[in-house]
Amino acid sequence: MLHFGTNGIRGRMNELTPQFAVNMARAIGFWAKEKRSNVPILMATDYRITREMYRRSVIAGLTSAGCDVIDANVLPSPVVDYYMRTGRYSAGIIITASHNPPEWNGIKVVDNEGVAVSREVGKTLMQYFNKRPVSYEEIGKVSKTESMLAEYFSSVLKFVNTEKIKKSLTVVVDPGNGTLCDGIYAYKRLVNIIPINSQPDGNFPGRKSEPTEKNVQTLINTVKDSNADLGIAWDGDGDRVVFVDEKGNYVLGDKAFALSLLGFGGEEIRKKGPVLTTVSTSRIIEDVAKMHNLKTEYTKVGAPYLSEEANRLKKSKGIQIAMAGEEVGGIIWPEISWGKDGLFTAFKMLEMISEKPLSKWLEMIPVYHNKKIKIECPSEQKAGLMDKIKSELNKLNELDTPNTSDGPNTPNTLENENDKNMVTIDGIRINFNDGWVIIRPSGTENIIRVFAEAKTKERVDELSKRYVGLVRSHL
Repeated sequence: MLHFGTNGIRGRMNELTPQFAVNMARAIGFWAKEKRSNVPILMATDYRITREMYRRSVIAGLTSAGCDVIDANVLPSPVVDYYMRTGRYSAGIIITASHNPPEWNGIKVVDNEGVAVSREVGKTLMQYFNKRPVSYEEIGKVSKTESMLAEYFSSVLKFVNTEKIKKSLTVVVDPGNGTLCDGIYAYKRLVNIIPINSQPDGNFPGRKSEPTEKNVQTLINTVKDSNADLGIAWDGDGDRVVFVDEKGNYVLGDKAFALSLLGFGGEEIRKKGPVLTTVSTSRIIEDVAKMHNLKTEYTKVGAPYLSEEANRLKKSKGIQIAMAGEEVGGIIWPEISWGKDGLFTAFKMLEMISEKPLSKWLEMIPVYHNKKIKIECPSEQKAGLMDKIKSELNKLNELDTPNTSDGPNTPNTLENENDKNMVTIDGIRINFNDGWVIIRPSGTENIIRVFAEAKTKERVDELSKRYVGLVRSHL
C-alpha cells in the first residue's frame, strides 16, 4: 500500500487507484475532524489529466467522513498553503504530483495550522484508513469557489514593493503547462512578459514538469534571443521556482534561495529567528545567513519538516523564522505561509532585478560546484542499502583527507555516527573541510540520490565518483 513520502502520497494509477483515493480521503476527513470539527476542508487540483477522476474520489471520501468540502478547482499549491493560515479550514488537500511525470498523481495534505503532513504524521493519519463511512444523515456537503487565486494575489502583493519594480523589465515566464498558466496575468500587470508553455495541459507537452536546466532550454534560449531581463520557470503545482539571468545562465534552486535571503536584508531580518534548510541544501545558505548575522538550522529533507519546525518555533518559543527553503527551488516566506511559494518568490525576484541585474546579485554569493546523481533502487531495498552504507562508513577510521589550498591536509575521522563529520538526520551527510556529500533515499521515487558539493569541480567529481561507487557496490 502507498504511504506518505517526502511531501504527500504519490503514485501511478496502478498504485494510486480511485478506490485508494476514496479511502485515503476518508481517513484525512476523520483525522481533520478530530483537529477541528464542523470546519470545511479546502480541496484543489493541478492540471493532470487524471485530476477529475481523483477529484471525484477525494470528494467521495471526504463527504463519507462527514466533512464539508470547498472545491476550488485548479489552484497552485502555494495558494492552498496560504489559505490554511487564515483559520477558515480544518485541512487542505491538493491533488497533484508536483514535479513528477504526467502519468503520476498524488495527494498533498496541509493541516489547519498550515503545516504539511510529514511521513511520520501520515502514519498516524493512516490509522483511519479502514474506518467505515458515516451514516446517511451525516454525509458532508460540497460547494465550489472560483475566486481564490485572485484573492491570494491581492493579499500577498501587500508584501511586495510594486512601486520599486521597473515596468520596463522584460521577463520570460514558463509555467510548464501547469497551474501557473492561470497566474501569469499577475506578473503581466507589473512587467512586460513573454510567455512560453502557457497553455494548461496535464500532459506537459512543452517540457517536463520538473524545471531542471535540461528541461528549461527553451526558456534559456528565449531569454537570450529576446534580450530579456529574467527568465522564470515553475513546476506543475507552483511550489518550486527557478530563474535564468539576463545572460541566459540557469540559476539552481538553492541559489534562488540564497538570493532571496540576500535580497531580503536590512535591520528587520536581524530581529527574526533562524534560517531553516534541509541537510541536502548547499552550504551557500549558511554563508549568506551569516552575512545577516543569522543562524542556520537543518531539518530532514522535505517541505513538511521545514514547516513543522517553523510552526514549532512560532508556537512554543514565539520565534518567527527569517526564511526557510530547500535545494530544489522551494522557499518558505513566513509572512505568507508555512508552505513553499514559487509565486511569491518570483515577485520578490522582480524587486531584486529592478535594483540591479540578476548576474550582479549572483556575484555576491559564494561559488560552489555541485553534482547530483540518481541511482535506481527498488523501494523495498532502500532501508537495507542505507544500513549497509552506514555500517561501512562507521568502520572506516578515515573518511577523507581533503586537498585544499587553505592549509595542510586534515584527516576527517569518524568514530561513530554521532561524530560531527557525519549527519544522519535524513540519509547520510558527510561533511568535509572543503565540501560535503549526502546519500539519501528518495521519499517519492525508487531512487537513491547522491549529492556532492565542493569549492572545485575536480573535488566534486572525486567525491561524487567515490560515493556513487559506494552505493552501487551494495546494490
